[in-house]
Amino acid sequence: MWFPAGVGNPLGAFCLVDGTIASVDSQAQPIRFRVALPARWNGKTLHLGGGGFNGVPVLSDRGVGSEAVLLAPPLPAARGYVVFGSDSGHQALGVHGDIDASFSLNEEQLRNFAGEQLQKTHDAVLFLVKRNYDAAPVHSYFLGGSEGGREALTAIQRYPEDYDGVISVFPTLALTAVLLKFQTVILAMQAHGGIGNVSKDRRAASS
Repeated sequence: MWFPAGVGNPLGAFCLVDGTIASVDSQAQPIRFRVALPARWNGKTLHLGGGGFNGVPVLSDRGVGSEAVLLAPPLPAARGYVVFGSDSGHQALGVHGDIDASFSLNEEQLRNFAGEQLQKTHDAVLFLVKRNYDAAPVHSYFLGGSEGGREALTAIQRYPEDYDGVISVFPTLALTAVLLKFQTVILAMQAHGGIGNVSKDRRAASS
């Protein structure tokens, strides 16, 4: 889809491309990715990490992670960068957009989330870049925070030849273990009639 420069488009003219990378396992979901190809390319690419358990393409209207918290104006696409990201190879966010790790029950989806989708997405976008601009990138970078921060570290550790540099901000913690700990705390607070729960009235009384 082509977006001309003008009112309502602060990025300048660019083409937004949605792509899909098919899975090997017929039971696994594909990798969905999105890439912004600027009309005036500066010869550089910026791979964005996601957030949480991912599940939606970075750069989407429901995007998670780096593009929401780390990119101050002018945005990279407005500066001529090819910007792209993926959903990490699954589309499971839960019924209400909450965290849902059921995607990890499929081995290929789990491997993609753990890091394999990074190179798959990078290679697919590199193909599009070469076809669109008839040139390879001069420099390639990765930017991510939280889960995207973990992805940034994974990218430079596993695929150092693909990037000239990465920015990893507040890399993610052991999310599954933390959520299990939260459940333990909640159950303890609700035990014995909720004696451990600090209600609104008790908070007001102690203030």
